[in-house]
Amino acid sequence: MGGLLGNVQALRAVAALMIVVVHLGPLLATAGLGADLGVFQAGVDVFFVISGFIMVHISRDRMPGPGNFLHNRVIRIVPAYWLVSLVFLAAATALRQWHPDGAGLGLLARSLFFLPSGDPPLYYPLLYVGWSLNFEMFFYLLFALTLALKLAPLARTIAVAALLTIPVTLVGLRLVPPSLADFYGNPIVYEFVLGMLLGLAWPWFGRMPVWSGWLGIVAGPLAMVLLHPLVEDVHRLFLAGFPGAVIVAAALVLERHGRSVRSNGVLLIGAASYVLYLSHPIVISAFNNLSRHLPALRGAGAAQAVPLAALAACMVAAILIHRGFELPVSRWLRRGGKGG
Repeated sequence: MGGLLGNVQALRAVAALMIVVVHLGPLLATAGLGADLGVFQAGVDVFFVISGFIMVHISRDRMPGPGNFLHNRVIRIVPAYWLVSLVFLAAATALRQWHPDGAGLGLLARSLFFLPSGDPPLYYPLLYVGWSLNFEMFFYLLFALTLALKLAPLARTIAVAALLTIPVTLVGLRLVPPSLADFYGNPIVYEFVLGMLLGLAWPWFGRMPVWSGWLGIVAGPLAMVLLHPLVEDVHRLFLAGFPGAVIVAAALVLERHGRSVRSNGVLLIGAASYVLYLSHPIVISAFNNLSRHLPALRGAGAAQAVPLAALAACMVAAILIHRGFELPVSRWLRRGGKGG
């Protein structure tokens, strides 16, 4: 991000691990540790807030051109997503859960090019965790448009918020029939705007007392837990988006006061968090299959160890892909595909 912010990297690690915990649910249930893990889905909301913040942060001092911005976003997002999606495709084909017919090829094409497909409200792609990337790419396109207009940061934030409001309003007022507008009209898109507002506020966070940062670190997660029972009646923007913004703001206040995470292990997980988010369903699926087919893994003691082993395997796999594929490919693409 041009000057690593340790607390942001740490939050990325935490957010990714929250999603991993959600998908560890079946293994945890087998171990007798079943619980409502829905609150951990807020990891995605924290990611969205962070994305909005980073986009403003990296363009504050040197505004990139829209083409260069999108080029860098594609390099950041596409290679790992396509790799893991194709691995997932191979596994689904082997298990006869995907077929190379017209419907299957259509789903694959829409998935690889970040076009929503499937059923509302999230229109899951082939690699189901990719639904959030469809929102990310939509946000990046709107942000690039504001760069093309050469708007100042505040005007850029207002413009993005206004553009996001169009599909939300159309859907909310029932001015369009049920369609993909339901996807882009999901109020979750405003979490990017919350992050952009934090990006605007970055220069002033150092003026806030350090205790406000510690308070936010406690208050944000507590609000998520206390509000979660309302999940059937209240949109996640309010249940997780606003509390997520409080957490990110608190981390930024602490960063400005020099209270920054420096643990190499945490920062490494943060750096590999995107790959962790993408790849963990495949790793967990492998452990679910092992648990189903090996009765010994469901016995006393072993059942409790399996979720921990799966969590560790998810992190190891993510780090290996991050270092062995994501970083080298990104460097190669930034050099224009040239060696050396």
